[in-house]
Amino acid sequence: YTLIPPCDPGEIAWISFHCVMSILQSFLDSFRNDKILQEKDGAEKMLGGSFMPMLSMLQHILKRFLGCSLITRHALSGHICLANIFMPLENFDDAKRRALLSSISRSSLPTRKGTVSSYHLRDHHIASLSALLQVIHHRHDNILSDWDIIASTLETFSYFIISVSNLTDDGYNTAFAISNIFCRLASFTTCFSNNSIEKFIEALKGLSETRTTAKASNENDNIATEDDVDQSTGLENRGDSLGGKFLNLAGRAFSVGNGNQEDRYISSDELNGGPKQSSKTFGEDLYNEFFDKFMQSKPFISKDDFNQLPFGLVLFTNVILENSSRFGTLSNYVFDYYVELAINSDSSSIRLFTFDAIANLIMLGLSKRGEDLTPQRAKTLPIESTKHVDDYMKVRIHSDQFKSQAGDENEHSFCSLYEVGDASLIDPLCKAISATKQTDTAEVGLKSLHVILENSGHNLSNEAWIKVINTISLLSGCANKSSIDRSLAQWSTCSNLAFRLLKLIVDDLLDELPVSSNSSLESTRSTLLDCCASFGSSMHDVNTSLTATGMLWTIADQDPTPSSLDHVLSNLAILALDERPEVRNCSVNTLFSCVVGVGNKLTEKQWKSLFNDTIFHIVDKVSSYGNETGMDGKLESNQAKKAGRYKVAIHHSRDSSTKQWATTLVIALRGLERVLRQFFSKLAATSSSHPQVLEEYKEGCQNWKGKQNISNNFWWFGIVWERILELALNCSTQLGGREVLEVKEAGAELLVLCNQISSKSGNLSSKSTARVGTNMQVVNGALRKVRAANTNHSTNPSKATSDSSPIVDATRKFLFLAAFRTLNLYKSYLNDDLVLAQGSKDTISKYTDLESTNLQVLTKFSTGLLKIYECCKHLEIAPCDEQLEENFESDFVDLILVVIKSSPSEHGPFLSQAQRSCLDLLRTMASFGSSMAFKTLSKLGGRAFYSQDMGKSDFDVGHTNDKSIEFEAAKSVTNLFSERNSISNNSKVSVLVLILNSFAQYCSENGLAHDHHTTYNLLLKIFCEALKAHNNVDVKEVDAPLEDKLWIAVSEFITAILSVESAQEKNYGTHAKVILKLLSITISYIPKAKYNEMGHVFANGATQTAQVAKFNTANDKTSPSSLNKDKAKHVSDDSIGLFYECFRGLCKCSAETEIFLSTSNKLLLDAVLVIESKSSDETNDTAVKISDTICKCLLDIPNTEQVAISIYPLLCRLMISEDASLRKNANRILLTLNVDRVKKNNDDYVHNSTFDTGKELKCLKDELMRERERANSAEQKVQALNTMTEELMKQVEELKSERDKLEQQVAVFLEGSSYT
Repeated sequence: YTLIPPCDPGEIAWISFHCVMSILQSFLDSFRNDKILQEKDGAEKMLGGSFMPMLSMLQHILKRFLGCSLITRHALSGHICLANIFMPLENFDDAKRRALLSSISRSSLPTRKGTVSSYHLRDHHIASLSALLQVIHHRHDNILSDWDIIASTLETFSYFIISVSNLTDDGYNTAFAISNIFCRLASFTTCFSNNSIEKFIEALKGLSETRTTAKASNENDNIATEDDVDQSTGLENRGDSLGGKFLNLAGRAFSVGNGNQEDRYISSDELNGGPKQSSKTFGEDLYNEFFDKFMQSKPFISKDDFNQLPFGLVLFTNVILENSSRFGTLSNYVFDYYVELAINSDSSSIRLFTFDAIANLIMLGLSKRGEDLTPQRAKTLPIESTKHVDDYMKVRIHSDQFKSQAGDENEHSFCSLYEVGDASLIDPLCKAISATKQTDTAEVGLKSLHVILENSGHNLSNEAWIKVINTISLLSGCANKSSIDRSLAQWSTCSNLAFRLLKLIVDDLLDELPVSSNSSLESTRSTLLDCCASFGSSMHDVNTSLTATGMLWTIADQDPTPSSLDHVLSNLAILALDERPEVRNCSVNTLFSCVVGVGNKLTEKQWKSLFNDTIFHIVDKVSSYGNETGMDGKLESNQAKKAGRYKVAIHHSRDSSTKQWATTLVIALRGLERVLRQFFSKLAATSSSHPQVLEEYKEGCQNWKGKQNISNNFWWFGIVWERILELALNCSTQLGGREVLEVKEAGAELLVLCNQISSKSGNLSSKSTARVGTNMQVVNGALRKVRAANTNHSTNPSKATSDSSPIVDATRKFLFLAAFRTLNLYKSYLNDDLVLAQGSKDTISKYTDLESTNLQVLTKFSTGLLKIYECCKHLEIAPCDEQLEENFESDFVDLILVVIKSSPSEHGPFLSQAQRSCLDLLRTMASFGSSMAFKTLSKLGGRAFYSQDMGKSDFDVGHTNDKSIEFEAAKSVTNLFSERNSISNNSKVSVLVLILNSFAQYCSENGLAHDHHTTYNLLLKIFCEALKAHNNVDVKEVDAPLEDKLWIAVSEFITAILSVESAQEKNYGTHAKVILKLLSITISYIPKAKYNEMGHVFANGATQTAQVAKFNTANDKTSPSSLNKDKAKHVSDDSIGLFYECFRGLCKCSAETEIFLSTSNKLLLDAVLVIESKSSDETNDTAVKISDTICKCLLDIPNTEQVAISIYPLLCRLMISEDASLRKNANRILLTLNVDRVKKNNDDYVHNSTFDTGKELKCLKDELMRERERANSAEQKVQALNTMTEELMKQVEELKSERDKLEQQVAVFLEGSSYT
């Protein structure tokens, strides 16, 4: 130190410092004006070696003279000069630039002390930060990779509170101005070059990564300080160096200490008497302003959570939004970072903000989609004059607003956010939603996606839609869709939000979905269908699954292309096997509804796949699941484990897996019925492309009677048809009780339908001819008019099949043969059950458990038989010859009989509904002309035609209602005889023969025809109509053997009903009147060819009825009759009436024959003997009545004279009877006689008689005279009575005239009195 002249060290330091500053300023001025210095190495050659010493000196001055604002200001000016000189140089060393920026940043930061609130900002800190901002304003494009120093400094200041306790007024105002600069920083970045903005964003990203868990209020380790900047720059403390010692010495000379000046600083607050209160931070305005701007997109993060976000993340997002016009390749870089934060951040606030930021960028990018945008962006520049801190970070618009920035080598790689592909825009949001394990984050992401789709869904491309829909699908809750188990209960809300998105797409945006032109690319519709299927399989909510299943049909109806339909059907097939009964039932219903709705657009290949791969697969799986043991426990455990938000109430009758799987099978069978009913004709027509079907058909026709399997190895629908028939038969014959009742019913109805639609009449006959509809349908949420319903269904088989080819006609017959063969197999099954029912008591007790179920099935089946007949009555089951080999009618009638036998009523003697339906069917068939059905009904009637005690018939199966069946069948037959229908006359005759033969057997078993059970009311109508029908038979149609059988049966019947020999009481009881009608009917319709045979019948009947009449009028107390006198007389009178009809029939059939003469002579002789004996008892009176009846009959026959001549002697003897009627009738007969013939006959009679002819003639003559006298007397009396009658009538007329006059007078009198 002795070499140094004595001087003031402060002056030396100040002169040195001032010298350095002058050199820097002059060099800066030269640099601005001298182009040579601006060349590549000009400035570096001149000052390159002095940069670090100058910077070191400035750093130490800043550190040692903090208390002097003048020195601090000059030192910071030196830093700024260095920045303006060296940073624009292309070959400027990165380490030097970093040291320069670190020096300014370090000087702006306070020393670490406790909490953030304990950090004391001084004026020199604010001045240093202001200098740093000035460097950023002018040299932002020269900072390059050192933005991390600036970002860290700005972030640290953002947490500092602006407090006036340690600041002067100028410092305080500058601090507030800087807080405003924080707000302008993001917009200022629009002045950055593309390279600078990349570096700045990268620095913010790095800063944000280290601060994602930091909170300004309580985590001080994350706050950068002066020491941190020293370490980050690699510059060590130079206090022990020569320069350091010199500066320490100068500092002491300036009386400003050794750099530790903060303890000696006296603030303006202390001078003013105390600190001012303030709580505002440097970053508060930035947060508030950005949040207000962010609120325009309606974010989901709250203000409080937003204020807790790291400064770097907020500024990062703000910068990205401000620079959206040149987003370019930064999109992937930015979005990847957002996705990483959304997935991995532990802070819920950061996750929410990240989703909001992504959504904001997406909506911003899609907002101007479709507009004509150019790749240029508006050019902004920093303002050049920055005299005050308030001017920092302000920009101005360049005069050429759309000129791109020059000098950017990668300018072409940058484009507007609006030009980024929508798939690239929406992909990060989809990735974040798909990969996050946090439910609250996923919910926010789904809500953001919902807003995006509502606003811009119509502008998305195919690729973007696929990403969106796949994301929604992952949140469905389907267990196999993601590595994250989202089927847990905590994900239910996310599933509901995702389903809202799906509904939005299907209901509102379905028409907007793009169609991919490249078939190799994934289709949006296919992805959407898979998404619907995922929600259908979701375990969160049954209602969601049901609605999603319905959406599949909606999409298929909207886009009925082959690929779309195949996709829909495959997804529905998967859902049809869901373990939840509600979902699988809905899926099965939807599948078949979809097929029915779009079936006309399916190709033959699709139909084949539909049956073999979808329908049969579902049916087989459902059947196997229903039959598996232990399924109940599995179902119950799964339902208890994965109970949905809504619990569906299940009736106890369905609360088992077996019943629920059975219900699903029923729905599948019903759906199959719908498909066949709607498209059978189209499916059968596919045989036209398979000519070999015809040969297969011929073989089938030959073998069907032997029940051989009819198969087709060439035509796919033939194989499908066989499977359908096998399925129907298996279901209808399935073992089980009430749990499989509906399955058996559905199987039986499917079997019936197959026979209906395969008949020649076609399925038109099986459809209802009446259809009511509005011709409106809901399409995409709106009512739209659809095609009108076609109600003109013709049931005429010729019209129904007029357009079909011979191959199709032959194929249809082949299909009907197969269907009818299956009906016969079902009949065999019923017969086997019938044998089981007729087994031992133990067997019957087991059978009765299933009897109720079978009865309900047969009730449905019997109704179906009527439908089959309606379709086939004109062709397949038309009345035909019973001897034909291909006799469908005979087999059909046999099936009906088996159903009747197999369906006993559960309610005692009453008919079951199945039996009643079968009887109605037989009656319908008979009325249509089926003799088989008519005869079958008569056989079923058994003895009900004539007896109330039917006993055991040929069709008795031991049921309690066998008598009811016979009675109903008998009534039906009787009604058919009475109605006008198509029953042939010969059929009626045949039925009557059957009934009469049955009656004959009944009589032979009982030994008599009449008892208290006998009734002829039904038989009377049948007898009358049958004989009338026989009488109307055309001569050409007369069946001689049948006619012989008829009259043999009639003769036996008449003989039986008139015979009372074996009865305890010889009378006809209450049947006399009916028998009388039967006899009268018989007499009316007897053909001449049968006169001789019937004459003997009537002769025998006359004798029988005469005996009954006499028997019941006997006065002998020893008579076997126990009837009282009045009743006996009534029976006798009825018998005489029957005798009259019998003798009348005898007269018609056998007059003048030997049988007639012997019968009449015998009866008349009995009367003559009674008359001559002059006996007056009742028996003799009966003989007289019988003789009088004979005379009346003789008067009615046309050849009375011939008959009278034959019995003339007996007639003459009857003239002496005291009975006036007998004498009169005998006299009338005698008056018709020819005397010559009488004389001749009389001579013959005298020759053969043994009594005195003269005496007899004298008696007869006297009697004849007496009769004439009585007749004359009676005639005179009659004339007198007539005269008296005429006089009385005259008197009556006179009295009537007088009465009329009196009535007139009374009326006049009353009218006059009314006026008075």
